[in-house]
Amino acid sequence: MSDKQSLGPNQTFWLKELRSGKYEQGKTDLCHNGKYCCLGIAAEIFATGQTEIHITKGIKYFDSCLSSAPEYVMDSLGLYKDLGETSSLTFDENALAKMNDQGKTFAEIADIIEQDPSVYFKEPR
Repeated sequence: MSDKQSLGPNQTFWLKELRSGKYEQGKTDLCHNGKYCCLGIAAEIFATGQTEIHITKGIKYFDSCLSSAPEYVMDSLGLYKDLGETSSLTFDENALAKMNDQGKTFAEIADIIEQDPSVYFKEPR
């Protein structure tokens, strides 16, 4: 039996959506002109009726967040920090936003997360 953290239903759903091919990948912003960052997909799929969403100059804001995960995404996924930093809490090449912006595909990002979910998530959610 492995000591590796398992994924919860929200995390599993997000990884499935990353691999779905439904979203065109963009960089820097959660969603700009219909292109999403990996965290932007999470912002889209976990948005509720209480989520404030508005679009200005092609940029979609989720609860006033432009490029970092809103609080509801962090809660839904159990992320350590709003740019998908690892458990070291350092914004480096392993942060989800950084990997996205440096050209890793959504599928590659999902594969990295699955290797050890505890690197990105506090607990299964």
